[in-house]
Amino acid sequence: MEMDLSMAWTEFENGASVYRIAQEHNVRYATARDSLLHYDPKKYRKIMDRRERRGKPIPIKLLNKVIRETEHGHKLKDLANKYNVGFTTLRRRLPRIMGMRNYKKIMDDHQRRRISITTLRKIGNELKEGATVKRLAKKHGIGESTLCRRLPQVIGRKKYDAIVHKRTWPRISSTLISNAQKKLENGESVNQIAREQDVSTNTLRRRLSQTMGRDRYRELTKTHLCKPVPLTVLRRIAKRVQTGELLLKLATEYGIGYRTLRRRLASLIGRKKYRRLMKATASSKRRIPGCFGSKEARKQGADSQFEHQVKTLLEKYKVKFEFHRPLKLGKHRTFPDFTLPNHVILETAGLSFKDYWKYYRRKTGYYIEADYKVFVVVLDGLYKRAMKYLPSDVTIIRFSGFKSNIEDYIRALVNANLDSCP
Repeated sequence: MEMDLSMAWTEFENGASVYRIAQEHNVRYATARDSLLHYDPKKYRKIMDRRERRGKPIPIKLLNKVIRETEHGHKLKDLANKYNVGFTTLRRRLPRIMGMRNYKKIMDDHQRRRISITTLRKIGNELKEGATVKRLAKKHGIGESTLCRRLPQVIGRKKYDAIVHKRTWPRISSTLISNAQKKLENGESVNQIAREQDVSTNTLRRRLSQTMGRDRYRELTKTHLCKPVPLTVLRRIAKRVQTGELLLKLATEYGIGYRTLRRRLASLIGRKKYRRLMKATASSKRRIPGCFGSKEARKQGADSQFEHQVKTLLEKYKVKFEFHRPLKLGKHRTFPDFTLPNHVILETAGLSFKDYWKYYRRKTGYYIEADYKVFVVVLDGLYKRAMKYLPSDVTIIRFSGFKSNIEDYIRALVNANLDSCP
């Protein structure tokens, strides 16, 4: 996505940070910084020097507010986050206004303040229900280490350990390791044993190397690595792939590496046959009727499968349009999806993240300023978001289902604007 440099520069001069500009224009921080530097290098350096020298002065009214709240028992860190002020600057400024003695007294009171047993019992009940210590510490504004120290005193050490250890990996028993050792000697891989026993592979490797001895363990694992896949198994897999089964599933079923299977099958069948097979399995996957893969859509000039579908329907109903024609609206240059006759623009929106919708709000705003009628086709799940972000002058066309309803909406658009869409 291209960044509108003139807009970005005015925002930067008015006081916006480079990071905020990068977020608004949906661009990386480095690209925003470099483009602003190239736009006017002398001015950019002057502004950045000024910002480094001067911090924003905190008003005395705000400082007095902070002092009152600290006296009532609020933490300085929370207040710094609340009022968008640096924590270190607050620590530096408050003693100058209050005096060092008063400041130290309040800080000591904060440190001495004890957690009541009722709140600890509440936290203990929440922990039993399934909440983690980290989440509870954030919720109640208590240090994680203090909670870890105090909760066993209230609940009891045994109960606390039982609750916490349930959520971590289960300890491996000696019987499980002896069984794993026998399986490894019989020819099974460590990954396969770990999957069967529901244990992490790294811990199993570590425990096996400790019990068996490192040299013996390495000998066994080396034989597994060099173990060849028999031809009968490969032929079976090749037959199953021809029926339409996926290679990844077959690799996990037979306990063979996915890459080794790919390599061995290509050498057995021949590279050309193998490629045809892979293409056939890819095309046999379920697809939405009339829906194209994004790569296929891009080949034909569309940005997405959704856009390509709208294009085909406009062609079907013989609507005159220009596809991705560049428009210059004053300082701004845009590329609308479909420009119809008599100042009508049709856009397709199919993504959910915020920056995308902010960009669409700006884009549609430019069209409205230039006296264009704007229609935006939106997926059913994104209708609320479109209502929230897009201007009131924009008409939103929503549809649910890919092929079922879109034809009706395009018909409605054509019927509603017969003058604009001949």
